[in-house]
Amino acid sequence: MKKLSENIPIILLCGVLILNIFQIKQLEREIDSLENSLYNEINNVNGRISNIYYNVEEMLEEESNQLSIADWHYGNFDADKKEVEIICTILPKTYNPNVTKAALTYNGKEVPLTYQDGHYTATLQASLFAESYIEQVSLIDNGTIRTQALDWTIMPLNEVLLEHTSYLTGSCSYTSDKNGNFVLATKYSFFINLERKGDFQVKSVELVEVLDGKEISRTPIDISYEGQMAYATAAKKGNQAFPERIASVDENEFSNDTPASFDGTACFFYYAEKDYPVSNGSMLELYIDVVDGNDYRYRSLVSCYAKDENGKVDEARMDELEMYIHVPNYLIFDKNGDVLYKWD
Repeated sequence: MKKLSENIPIILLCGVLILNIFQIKQLEREIDSLENSLYNEINNVNGRISNIYYNVEEMLEEESNQLSIADWHYGNFDADKKEVEIICTILPKTYNPNVTKAALTYNGKEVPLTYQDGHYTATLQASLFAESYIEQVSLIDNGTIRTQALDWTIMPLNEVLLEHTSYLTGSCSYTSDKNGNFVLATKYSFFINLERKGDFQVKSVELVEVLDGKEISRTPIDISYEGQMAYATAAKKGNQAFPERIASVDENEFSNDTPASFDGTACFFYYAEKDYPVSNGSMLELYIDVVDGNDYRYRSLVSCYAKDENGKVDEARMDELEMYIHVPNYLIFDKNGDVLYKWD
């Protein structure tokens, strides 16, 4: 009993120490919470200050901007000349239509604007396959020149032309024909995706086969409702992928007209089971070609296979070309077959 009574102070002291530890931990949590709250509040304040700076800067820019209207849009597209119109509209905040002259700086050259119907306008010609720049507008009043930066970048390739990307899924195996020659046996589902701002037409879609740089086959792809359904059915029988939307899509969404018309996007499907003989040192390339209403041919690379002289898979040679799989518009040709553009 005496020994127990002697240990009571120690026990009480340990209890006090444990209680203090809990209190310290609680204080640490409260301090962490206060720090987080302070950090969040500082961030909120900084955010509000940034917004104030942004709003003030925007107001100052608007106040210093000499134009109440500054706009451009695409006009007519000339496939033969490979050009598209850029229609520009400018309206200064202060001007005298009888005195004020206006001009654009377009690709480093000055182009006059014409005053008509209460606006200054100009129609420019831009190359389809190159970026163009409208740097500024100049306002001239009896020899006094005022300038306003525009910094417009015109990119018709991405905004006017059709964007075509295709890819394939499926299986392939290696076998031999009756003469013992190597054969690549394929079961492929091809998915064809087209996009453009606005409406567009499709004249044809084809699978193109190229062996050692020479075209060996060109197979038309049926983009009618019946044709698409037939491909989907064949892919299903072959245990290969096919787009579910074909089975549920409204038949009216497909067009049997030639050329077929679409708005914004179009998606097609093709399925094929085919054997390709590929000898040593050869390379097989598969492409999807789409011809639009302007007779431009948009080519997308979907697959390639190469063998070296010893009969082994030529990975190095394939890697050089496979980097272009899935890129939009790998090649664009005109109606004469001349290359207009190559993705780089």
